[in-house]
Amino acid sequence: MAVKIKNLRTSGPIAVPLSTGTTLRLSPGQVSQELHDVEVADNAKVEKLRGRGEIEVEAVDEASGPDSGEAAEDTDESVGDSVEVRATTEDTGARDAQARAGESRSRARPSKRPESSG
Repeated sequence: MAVKIKNLRTSGPIAVPLSTGTTLRLSPGQVSQELHDVEVADNAKVEKLRGRGEIEVEAVDEASGPDSGEAAEDTDESVGDSVEVRATTEDTGARDAQARAGESRSRARPSKRPESSG
């Protein structure tokens, strides 16, 4: 079965951690693409967001999907509704690389302390 997640917030995006280790970012009022129900099943963080009323998880009828013979329309409006899904490990790897680059730059700077004589 497939599910969709909707951000119920009226201001600010929300990051929804999924069971596979990816993070789903949704703008206010935005609805995700279809996801496998495994992504939200037994996920304490998703349940916490549902309990707070920040997201809504709804089951999608697979009979109305693209395999059912219904033609899906591609419009320019659908581009604005795209959902960003990214792996959290990629984010931390990029941040670690930036931190290492910052450390090497700070080590390369000469000290500006005045030398004291004696």
